[in-house]
Amino acid sequence: MALACPACGVPFHPPNGRAFLPGSCANCGGAVWSQRQFAGLELRALVGRGEMSVTFRAYDPERGCEVALKIIRPPAAALAPDIAAFVAAARRLRTLTHPHLVRVFAAGVEEGLPYLVMEYLPRGSLATRLAREGAMEEREVLALGCQAAEALDRAQAAGLPHRDLQPRRIRFAEDGTIRLTGFAESIFLDCASMDVGIVRGRLCYVSPERLCGLLEDARSEIYTLGAALHVALTGTAPHGGELHGEVLRDLLDTETVRVEDARPGLAPATCAVVNRMLQVDFAGRPQSWAEAAAALGEAQATVAGGGAGRGAVTLVLILLLALTVGVSAWTSTPEYASAQMLAETPAIY
Repeated sequence: MALACPACGVPFHPPNGRAFLPGSCANCGGAVWSQRQFAGLELRALVGRGEMSVTFRAYDPERGCEVALKIIRPPAAALAPDIAAFVAAARRLRTLTHPHLVRVFAAGVEEGLPYLVMEYLPRGSLATRLAREGAMEEREVLALGCQAAEALDRAQAAGLPHRDLQPRRIRFAEDGTIRLTGFAESIFLDCASMDVGIVRGRLCYVSPERLCGLLEDARSEIYTLGAALHVALTGTAPHGGELHGEVLRDLLDTETVRVEDARPGLAPATCAVVNRMLQVDFAGRPQSWAEAAAALGEAQATVAGGGAGRGAVTLVLILLLALTVGVSAWTSTPEYASAQMLAETPAIY
């Protein structure tokens, strides 16, 4: 079946006859797919495309609303013959409820491709916001960190670690709070029957353990969240480099990350918790998500209280300045001179 590119009109032939999977126009490079049904959903727009998956904004006639449809696409879909394990884990994710985890409505396999149906979050991701506005306010970053840590604690307890947290997987809901996405790829790779031989995740967010090929646990993900918070606070990653070896060398050469070096003026409590999450040795990090959430919450409360305290100090200083100016003005008057003279005259009995 031939399709026409909506941008330039040049015919497009979908790969493997799967017209719902987006391809690139050979003429203009734009995304092309057919507007067809998939798993009972109407595909409306392509909103994300990664190495393993594509995400569509779709309409769900059963629910009467728009949803996000994530499809694991070839060649990644060929890595996991145990599709049943993926579907079972994905459906377990559907039963996992938390205010800061994306809601999963359905999971299954269509035409041999695993998929998830989730709530659609049109306000965008932390990555798009940082690209548009730059570094965020300190209090907002700490609030975001608390929400993420609490959600990941819930997911970890349910046996569903994330493994690939980064700003593009932190999305904003209509009320301004966050929802964590991106569990589908992690579940899929966990169910794969072969070692794919890659380092999962964008390198600047990957933990030292993963870069070195060591065993990981929750403390590895705590490092990853710390890296995301560092980027949100400063606009820069804690360790530079585009290649595996470059990031690893920079990480090993840096004994301690100091977020205050990248953004002076941060509250000591903020620096303490973020720097602790980014310790190279995982023994120096918070040892659980609950501990990380508590530490971020304490920093958030300290910064909020400190802001009020600084406001009070500023008000006191203004009042003192006004009083000083007033006294200075009064001492230059004849009334003050007379009063001073009377005060210095000995009393007569």
